[in-house]
Amino acid sequence: MKKEKQERTRPSVHRALRRRIVALTLGLWLAAMVLLTWAVAADMQVQIENKVYVYTDIGDRDVIRGDMPAGLPGELEAGMIDNLGWPYYWLDPEPLLPLEYESNGVSSDDWIWGKWDLYFGYEAATAYFDENGELLMKSGNYLSFVYTTRENWEASDVEPLGHGYVDLDAAPGAMEAFDNLIDDYPAGTMMTSLLLPMLRLTGWFEGTQFHPVTIDRAFPVNFYNDYPATLNRMDGKGNLEWSNMLTLDAPAGQELVTIYTWENGGVRFDSDPVTVEGERYEDLADLLVTREREWGGFDSNNLFESVYVWSKTRTDSHGEFVYALAVRYWPLQYAAMCLLPAYLVSLALVGLILLLVLRRIRSSLTMPLELLADKTGRNAPITPLGRWEEIRALEEHCEQTRQSLHEANTQIARLNTALDYAQNAEESRRKLVSNITHELKTPLAVIHSYAEGLQAGIAGDKRDQYLEVILEETEKMDAMVLQMLDLSRLEAGRVRLQGDQFSLLGLTRAVVEKLAPMAEKKGLRITYGLAEDFLLTADEARLEQVITNLVNNAIKYSTEDGEIHINVYTHQTDACFSIDNSCPHLSPEALEKVWDSFYRADPSRTEPGTGLGLTIVKSIVELHRGTCSVRNTTLRSGETVTAGVEFGFRIPM
Repeated sequence: MKKEKQERTRPSVHRALRRRIVALTLGLWLAAMVLLTWAVAADMQVQIENKVYVYTDIGDRDVIRGDMPAGLPGELEAGMIDNLGWPYYWLDPEPLLPLEYESNGVSSDDWIWGKWDLYFGYEAATAYFDENGELLMKSGNYLSFVYTTRENWEASDVEPLGHGYVDLDAAPGAMEAFDNLIDDYPAGTMMTSLLLPMLRLTGWFEGTQFHPVTIDRAFPVNFYNDYPATLNRMDGKGNLEWSNMLTLDAPAGQELVTIYTWENGGVRFDSDPVTVEGERYEDLADLLVTREREWGGFDSNNLFESVYVWSKTRTDSHGEFVYALAVRYWPLQYAAMCLLPAYLVSLALVGLILLLVLRRIRSSLTMPLELLADKTGRNAPITPLGRWEEIRALEEHCEQTRQSLHEANTQIARLNTALDYAQNAEESRRKLVSNITHELKTPLAVIHSYAEGLQAGIAGDKRDQYLEVILEETEKMDAMVLQMLDLSRLEAGRVRLQGDQFSLLGLTRAVVEKLAPMAEKKGLRITYGLAEDFLLTADEARLEQVITNLVNNAIKYSTEDGEIHINVYTHQTDACFSIDNSCPHLSPEALEKVWDSFYRADPSRTEPGTGLGLTIVKSIVELHRGTCSVRNTTLRSGETVTAGVEFGFRIPM
C-alpha cells in the first residue's frame, strides 16, 4: 500500500517535460503561421493596388469591345455596362502557394463556406464620367441588349436596330424576377452574368434606358444554336412558349412600345455599406461617385480592411472619359483562407515530428531516470522519492499562494469597480444638479421679475401680458420636470415595454403628417426613401415618442426653405429609421455629446426645448436593445449640394 501511495504522489518527469516541449513547439508554429499570413496579406495588398493602377492606366482600351455589334445607337452605354463587370475577373491576385482558396468576389460552391467568399475576397465598383465630370454610368444591376421592334419582328426583319439597357434596381421586382430566372436557365451559367433567353419587353425608352412594364421570356429548344432568323420562324409558327416574368403599372398617358431581344446579357453588383474616414456610404459605388473627384487616388492602407480608389482619363474612338475604379478587400482574412490547407498540413507534420521526438526523449532520457528512482526508493529510508515529495509539497504551497493572490486581486478588482461606479454616479448626480440649476435659473428669474412687477403695480395695463409670460415659463418648467421624471424612469429600467405589432412606415407617416404644419411654416420640403412595408414588434407608444422627438428636432434646426429626408428600411434582422435635415454640420465634440442631457451644440440658439429630447430617444431605443447614430451628411437636390445632419436608430424586429 505504501509503495502504491508513493507512485501516485511522485510527479512524472516525462509529463512535465512533455508539456513544455509541446507548448514551445506550438508557440513557434503559431508565430510562423502568423508571419506567413501577414506576408501573404501584404503581397495581396500590393498586387491589388498595382492591378488597379495598371487596369485604369490602359490607354488603348476601347469602351466598346470587339464582340459588341458596332454602329448601332446606344452602343456607348452598352459598352460601358459590358465593361463594368470586368474588374472582378481581372483583379484576382496571384497565389503564393499551390494550395489556395480561389475567390474572385462571386458566389462559389467549391467550399462549404463558399457563401462567405465576398467577405474573404474583395469587392469592386467602377464608374464612367465625361470630360466635364458628370457621371455617365456606375456599377449596378443591369440588363443590356440589342433589340428590334414588334413591327420588324412580325415582318421577319431580325436585324438589330440599336442597343438598350434596363436598370434592374429601378424597376420594382425586376431583380428578383431575373434571380428566379437563373434557376430555370441551362446549367453552366455564371452567377456574375445574366445570360438570358429570348425576351419580349413592353415599356418606353428614356434615351437608351428602357423602362419595362411587362417582360415575357421564351426558352428555345436548342438555345445555343438558335439564331435570330430561326427564333423568328419558331415564334411565327407558335413554337416559342412565352411566359410572363414581370408586370408593372404603366404611368398614365405614357406611350408604350414592344421590342424583341435575343442577344442580351448583363452585370450584377453587390456591396455592403462601407465606412471611410468616418463617413458611411451605402455601397462601394456610392463611395466611388461621391469621393472620386476629391481623391483621384486613395488607399486606406489597412491589412484588416483596405479601400483603394483610382481614376484615369481615357481617350478612344468615342471621346474622352474618366474611368474610375474602387476596390475593397480584406487581405488578412483572404490570406488566412488561402493558407488554410497549409495550416492543416503543417500542423499535421509538426504533430507527427513532435510525437516522434517525445517518444525518443522518453526512451532515451526520462524512462531510465524513473527506473533509477524506483530502485533507489526501495533500498534506502532516505531516497530520491522523499526529495520528490518535498518538491511536490513546495509546488502545492506555491499553488496555494498563487490562489490566495488571485482571490485577493479579484476582490481588489471588485472593490475598484464598485468605487468607480460610485464615483461615476456621484459625478452624474452633480452634473444633473448643475444642469437642472442652470436650466431652471432663467425661467425662475423671469417669473420672479414679472411677479414683482405685478406686486408693485408697475405697468398695470400689461397685467395680462405679465400673467401670460409667467404661465408660459411655468409650463416650460413643468414640461422639463415631466421629461426629467420620464428620463429617470427610463434610465432606471422601471419602464415596462409593450409588445405591440405595428407598421413602422405607417407610424412614421402619421407622425410626419401631425407635424407637417410646423414644417410648412419654415418652407421645408419632406421627402421619403421607404422600403416595402413590414411589421415590427415593439412598444408603439414609446417609438412614436422617439420618432416625434427626431422629426421635431429636424424641423426645429433645419434652415429656412430647406429639406428633410426620411428613410425607413430593414437591414438583416433590424428595423432602421434615419432622418436627414439641411443644417450646418456639427463639430466632432457635438457629435459625441449630442445625446447628453441638456446639451446644446450652440448655446446661443433660442429655439424652445428642454435639451432632454435626444437623451430620451437614446434611452427608449436602448431599452429596445437598439442603437442610435448621428453623422454629418450632404444633401443633393439636382445641382445643389447642402450640408446636413442625419440622426437614426435601429432595433431588432
